[in-house]
Amino acid sequence: MAEKSRGDLLRWLFPPTDEDGRTIRSLPSAQAPVSWPAPRGGRGSDGQWRWTLSTRPGESYVNDLERRSAEGYRALATDLARERRLRGLTLRRLSATTGVALSVLTGLEQGSGWPGFETVAIVADALGLRVQVAGPSLLPQTEDQDQATMVAAWLAAGYKVAIPLQLLVSLELRERMRVVGVSKSAVARAVGLRHNTVTEMYDIGDFRFSSIRTLAALCAYLGTRLEVVPADAPW
Repeated sequence: MAEKSRGDLLRWLFPPTDEDGRTIRSLPSAQAPVSWPAPRGGRGSDGQWRWTLSTRPGESYVNDLERRSAEGYRALATDLARERRLRGLTLRRLSATTGVALSVLTGLEQGSGWPGFETVAIVADALGLRVQVAGPSLLPQTEDQDQATMVAAWLAAGYKVAIPLQLLVSLELRERMRVVGVSKSAVARAVGLRHNTVTEMYDIGDFRFSSIRTLAALCAYLGTRLEVVPADAPW
């Protein structure tokens, strides 16, 4: 039997389960995050956007996970746009301040694409904000090891703030998986991500920034979303 066929047979005989023994089904590839259109949806035959972030209809989503992920992104983008306006900054001025292309900033606020976490973190930092998983943190806290200490240590070592912030988001999501009793592999299958996409989020030695689409999908599956708060707010 070919190796691929043997693997397919084993997965059929012994489907993956969570830590409570519940079978985890994989999403069809057409429903997986990599196949999702921009948060605001797709373009029509005339090449024009069909909807805005706020007017995209429910029936346009391939599944509930995409809907909740896009809604989480809409809240994040709306908050960033509001904070920019409150500071009297135009998108062009923000582009000059951050070094992020004007087209990317416009797309971020309008939902014309899924930006990378680094881009969102850079924009948030320029506005005096930070990106984090919404809700009370589930990470263990000690006197000498908390989120603020970790971020300060990375910044002191010369790293940009986006790196420790993504690591903290990843660790927070991992802790939520542990609390609800599902493995990273099970979550990856349920969300429609490659297993490595989830496990590499914690690999500091081979660190790479994740797409907001990936993080939004994981957050939505775990019942939360990404948010921005003042950079000096308690964790």
